[in-house]
Formats: sequence, structure tokens, C-alpha cells
Amino acid sequence: MRNAHRRLCWFALCVIVSAAGGCAMNIGQKNINPAAFNDNAPAGTGPTVADADIVRQPAATANFANAAPRHHRTRATRITQRRHRRSQAPLEPADITADVTPSQLVIPADALTPAHHALQVDALLGTVNGRPLFVSDLLRPIARKLHHEAAACRTCRDFRQQASQSIYDRLEQHISNLLMRDAARNHMSKSQRQGLEMYDKVEKAKLIAEYRGSAALADRALRLEGTSLARYLANKRRKRMVQLFLSERIAPRVVVTRRQIYEYYIHHMKQFTRRAELSLYTITMPVARQWPARYRGPNAVGNPPESVIRQGRLAALAYANHLEKLLREHKASFAELAEENSVDPLRDQGGHKAHFYRGLFNNKALENLAFSTPAHTMAPPQLWPAPHDPRRDMVIILRVGSVKPRRVIPFTQAQIAIKKRIDMAQQREYYADYYRRIAARSTVEEAVQHIVKTAANVAAADYYLCDNTNR
Repeated sequence: MRNAHRRLCWFALCVIVSAAGGCAMNIGQKNINPAAFNDNAPAGTGPTVADADIVRQPAATANFANAAPRHHRTRATRITQRRHRRSQAPLEPADITADVTPSQLVIPADALTPAHHALQVDALLGTVNGRPLFVSDLLRPIARKLHHEAAACRTCRDFRQQASQSIYDRLEQHISNLLMRDAARNHMSKSQRQGLEMYDKVEKAKLIAEYRGSAALADRALRLEGTSLARYLANKRRKRMVQLFLSERIAPRVVVTRRQIYEYYIHHMKQFTRRAELSLYTITMPVARQWPARYRGPNAVGNPPESVIRQGRLAALAYANHLEKLLREHKASFAELAEENSVDPLRDQGGHKAHFYRGLFNNKALENLAFSTPAHTMAPPQLWPAPHDPRRDMVIILRVGSVKPRRVIPFTQAQIAIKKRIDMAQQREYYADYYRRIAARSTVEEAVQHIVKTAANVAAADYYLCDNTNR
């Protein structure tokens, strides 16, 4: 009987010890990061097994401590536990986050996109005639432009405004190209398809020949430019297909008659009239330089007497005649004299104006003098007094280089250029009319403003944040 009672006590004691051990294991492993037990986890990604006691909840720790018999917690044990708790450090201190951000990475507050926007680089924006329209279709062709706009804009709001306009223009162009390609593809004949296949082979052979006959080298070079061999050839094929289509649909409708060409010539005679032009050299000197110092200093008030004004004009003309004599005898350079004496805007160019037309000077008498002077000659020095301010009197030395007289281009020479201009105008008119009819029958599934707004949000997250990390 005593042995049976002893066995029963041992069995109960084993059950209690097992339950206590299981509870301790559950409490100790409650907050351990599973990545800590993964051999492939990178260093520093989570706590280790040794940190299990550190990450335990305070309440669970207290319960586990209270579960132990009190007579085992001696004074030395309590002091040791107290020191252990002081030495514990949290896994993530208050001043350090899990993802350490460099100090130079400053993201503008208004550049953060609302959470309800799904910023996917290749998100589906809508469909055009059943064809999907992705974000990359709008952003990839204008990537360089978006990079420049992102670098120039100071705020994300400014960038969104500029990017929205660029994206809208690209969207219109993309829809136009897509509708026109569909129309061209649907109206191609069998012979045109065969000719287009031959065109593809010829263009591919030419392109590969430029890279020593290697398609791999050609593809690698094109990828460095943002495209590929297949994409480059596909774009050329589509352009050629649209050209063939337009040549059949629009070219026969373009008719330019000789009467149209002549009427255009008569009504736009100004375009075919070449103005008189000459190469002009000038030296402009103020007369006030010859006045006494007391009349031309910074503290001078009023004008000098009439006798002083008259003597200054004579002295200025005499000095101009001296310079003219040096120029005629080739003892001085016109450019050097202009830089030393002239005060007009042409001084820095040696007093030379290569293309001088009527209307560039406010002084009509000076223009008439310039155009009346023969080519490669010099006019005598001229005094140009100001009507009401003697301080603005000037003496001008004028020299004329080459001269091109006024000329009207005859109709026989102008008719070729006029025909091309009228031909292009009619083609643009017929193309716009045909495109309006195609666009009226097309369907764009999604509002244009929503497409532009979504693409602008993606551009702000992809280009502005990348180009403004130091702002």
C-alpha cells in the first residue's frame, strides 16, 4: 500500500513538472521572430534565440516568476535578476528605426502620393478600340523630357502640372498613331502586305550590316538607346504602313493648279521680296567729351554756354576727321578705333553690323546716309545734334562694306517652293479631316483626365523622387 502511494506521488510530480516546462517554453517563444531560426536570414534582420528572454512580455515574465516557489528566490537571486533587468536593452532603440534612412534623403512632403493610388509602373489605364493602354506607353517615349522637368521643378506640384501637360500631348499622339495604324492595317491589300514584308527584310539587312553583320551587336547598341532591334524594326514597319495608307487615301485628293500657285505668289509678295542689306561699320563719339571738365563732371548742373557748345562741336568734328584720315591711309584699324572711341552697342564687335536693314536705326536720316553711300566706301564724319539736349550731340564715322540691293524673286523661281507649300497644306487638311472621321468611330474606355492624372502620379513617384533625393 505504501509503495502504491509512493508511485502515485511520483506520477503527479512528473505531470506538474511537465506542465510547468511546457508553459515556460510557450512564454519564452511567444515573441521570437521566426526569421531568427532561419539559417538563410541575413544578419541583423531579427532577434536570435539568445534574445528570447529580452523580447518576452512583462506580464508573461511576471507570471512565470510567480510560478516558481518563493523559497528558491533568495536575496542573491533577486539582486542578480534586478541587475539582469537593468542590463537589458531593447532590440530597436527609440532613436533608430528598422530601416535606417540616410540623412541626405529628404522626400518633399507634397511628393507623397495618397494611399488610394495604386502606383504601378505598367498599370493598365484603359483601352483604345479594344487595345490596352499602359502607363509605359505614355511615359517611356517622354522619359528624357520628364527627367529634365523633374530636375527643373522645385515642388512636386509644379512637376505634376508640367508632367500632366506632357503626358496629355503624348496621349493624344499615341491615340492618333494607334487609330491610324489600325485603319492602315485593316485596309491593306495582299500586294501591299507582301511589299511591306520585303521592306522589313531590306531594312533589317541594312541595320545589321551597320554592325558588322551581327544581330546581337545591333540589338545591344539599340538597347543602349532605349529600344531594341525588334522594337526598332516594328516601328519602322508601322510608319511605312501608315505612309502607304495615306499615299492611297490622301495623295490622290491633293491637286495643285498653276492658278493657285500664281494667286499665292501675288497675295504673298512680301515673302518673295528680299530687303536691301548692307554691311555697316560705325564709330559714335559724344561731343561732350570736348567740353571743359567743369561742364562734364558728375557734379555738373545745366548746360554750358552756347559758345562752349559750338567750340565742342568743332573740336569733335576735327577729331573725327583725324580718325578718318588714319583710316583712309590704312594707318589704323577700324575695329581698334571703334573699341577705343565709340560708345554705341556695336563697340564690342569692332563697330561692325554684318546685316543692316532699314528700320534698325531710329534716325531715318542716318539710314538714308548709309544706304546712299556706295559699297566699300566711307562717308565724311557727320554731326548729329540732339534737338533739346546738347549733352546728347554725337559725331558719327560711317563706313559701308558689301551691299545687297532690294530684289524680288521672280515667279518662275518661286513656283516650285509655292507648290510644295500648298501641297503640304492640303495634305494636312485632308489628314485632319480623315482623322476626325476615324476618331468619331473610335472608343476610349476611360476618361482622358483620369488617364492623365494616374500617369502623372506614377511619373511623380518614378521621376521626381529619383531626381530630387537631395532636396
